[in-house]
This record gives sequence, structure tokens and C-alpha cells, in this order.
Amino acid sequence: MFAKAFTFASLASLVSAHMLMNNPKPYGNPDNSPLLADGSNFPCKGKVNDGSGDNVYKQGSTQQLSFTGQAVHGGGSCQVSLTTDKNPTKDSVWKVIKSYEGGCPSRTATGNLGDNADAQNPDKYDFTIPKELAAGEYTLAWTWFNHVGNREMYMNCAAITVEGSGGSKGLLDSLPDMFVANVGNDCETLPNTDLKFPNPGKDVSQLKSKLDGPKGNGCQKAGSSGGSGSGDGSGGGDSQPSTPVAAPTTNNGAQPTQPAATPAPSAGNGSGAGSGSGDGSNGTPEIPGGAFITVSQPSATQPTATQAPAASETPKDGSGSDEGNQGGDSGSESGGFAAGTACTNEGEWNCIGGSTFQRCASGAWTTAQQLSSGVTCTPGQGADIAMTAKKGKRSMRRAQRHNA
Repeated sequence: MFAKAFTFASLASLVSAHMLMNNPKPYGNPDNSPLLADGSNFPCKGKVNDGSGDNVYKQGSTQQLSFTGQAVHGGGSCQVSLTTDKNPTKDSVWKVIKSYEGGCPSRTATGNLGDNADAQNPDKYDFTIPKELAAGEYTLAWTWFNHVGNREMYMNCAAITVEGSGGSKGLLDSLPDMFVANVGNDCETLPNTDLKFPNPGKDVSQLKSKLDGPKGNGCQKAGSSGGSGSGDGSGGGDSQPSTPVAAPTTNNGAQPTQPAATPAPSAGNGSGAGSGSGDGSNGTPEIPGGAFITVSQPSATQPTATQAPAASETPKDGSGSDEGNQGGDSGSESGGFAAGTACTNEGEWNCIGGSTFQRCASGAWTTAQQLSSGVTCTPGQGADIAMTAKKGKRSMRRAQRHNA
């Protein structure tokens, strides 16, 4: 009887008490509940920017993310994102400036810390306002995907003003889109896991070592990347060091497993002109077998890129397995380049070991991506990439450069 009572009490605390961002100060007097499962109150729980809680930050400054509440649900993964829209809608484009993979909003909890919704959460997290970000008014969002409990997405929004001089209005275009899941968009995080973001961006704190990607066809649109242009890239001062983005090591549920009927470009998910995801006209060519190859244009606004999520364990030494699994900083020994390494031949492909690939986009090599099971490429660099299905040795279409 005591065990049953304890179980029911624990479940009650999971559903009755959640977390609320208290810094940056959110607008609209939000509650601490997650977004609705059907996504009808996305974004910002439908709250209107009423002018309350304005937060003023300088370009390049380090700020602190903190929370109220004890229902940390075993931690999870969080992002800090920005949009230029003062009152965001479902069509707003959000760009990630910081990702925390695991350990957010608690670095150590395996469940909840308690059931006091008014308690101050002891864990705090640093993030940096990019020094290249143009001065002006933005809406900042904190999003959280919990480790234990229902598959949910939490989101609080705050009005911020960035002060300074210079900066680039195009900086946001180079940053990845905010990841969205568990809100009726055919993309879901796995239970009892810390989420590995498909594209966490350059400024990422990996606070847990065991991470899993999401599942669902909608995940291809949920966190696509912008270009690989300039970003702040600083670690944000967390107690755990920021780590480079590792290359995906397996083809799991976030990548389609069935060949496409027609390997034609699919439309991007951008919905705002001038955003990193474009206006929807720039797509990502799909290679039969589920491999997606990022196609970038030599212009300021970059098209959407789709990446497969990482496996549950990310190699820390960058060494590859017999299947060709590699870390993100594999280096030239295996034929690959660390993400962000400068390159000169815009649009050039690089097949690494026959099982992963990357591309020269905006003057820098992208993160290496894993090909689908049963598909290989011919190692080396070139204007196109030759794909071959292992079974039957059928030659597959080449992924040609796509010029808008």
C-alpha cells in the first residue's frame, strides 16, 4: 500500500508541477506547463508580448539561464533561440544560439527534486549573445525536452533588447533552426533519454555522454540547419566545457529508411523571407535509401539542411569503427575535415571512407553525416558524389550540385 501511495504521489508531482524560466524574465505571465500535444499553443504558449520583462543585453555578453520549480523530470536537453518577431507565430523562424545536450534543467537529478513549484532551481546555465548579432529587439525562447515523463516540449519566451554597434543582420541566417518535437509534428523524442539535437549549432554544451536522436519523418524539418557562416561559438561559461558537434554514428529513426520514389529536391521548412531556412523554395535533394545531402547556394541566405541524429554513444576520440563511424573532428587521416575547417571549392562534396560525407558550404566544411545502411559512396572529393547500393551493387544516381 505504501509503495502504491508513493507511486501515485510521484506521478502526481510529475503532472502537477513543472519548470518555469525566471531569467531571462519571460513575458505574458506564463505558466509552467508544457506546450499542448497538438501544438495549438506553439510558440510561447500563445502568450502575447505585453512589454513586461524586457531584458537588455550587450553584444558578446554572457548571460545566465535560470529556473523556478523542482519538477526537473530527470533533466533533458534545452536550447536558447532567437527570432526577430516581436509577437511570434507558428510561422516565425527561430535560430539557435545555444544548445545543452543532457543535464538541463538539472545536471544530476534522475527524477524530480521535489514538488515545490516556487523553489529556485540550483542549476544555472550560461549562454552568450553573439557579438556579431545586430543590435535591436528580439524574442528569446527557452525550449526543453524532458528526460523522464510524458514526451513533451516546454517553451517560455522573453523580450530582449541587444545593445551595441555593428553586427550583421545576416548572422541569424547562418544559425540552425530551433528544434521542435512532441507537438503533433510527426517528430518525437525517445522516452528516458537525453536528446541529441539533429543540429545543435556551434555553441553547444554536452553535459551528458549518452544521447539519442528523435524519431519521425517530421524530424527532418524540426531542426534543420542554416548555413555554416559566422557564429559566436563560445562555450558560454558552463561548468561543463562546450564540445564540438560529433558526426552521426548510426542511421536511426530520424532518417527515412525507405527509398524515395523520385530522388528530387524536397521543399525546405522555412517560412520567413531572409531566414536561415529560406522561403521554402530551396530544398534538400533526397538520395534513395534515406541519405540526405545538404545542398548550399553560394549566397548569404542558406537553404535548409537535414542531418541524421547521433547514436546513443558519441565517440570521444574521433576514431571510426569497422562500419566507418567517426567523430565529428575525424581529421584528414580518414579523409574528413573537422566541421568549420576552411575550404575553397564552394559546393564540393567529400566522401569519407565510403560511409560518411560532408560538403564545402559558405567557405567551411560541414559536419560529417552518416549514409544509410547498405549505401556507400566513392571516397574522395569532387563536384558530385557517387552513391552505390551494396546489395546487388546497383549504381545509384549522383547527387548533383543544385543551383537555384
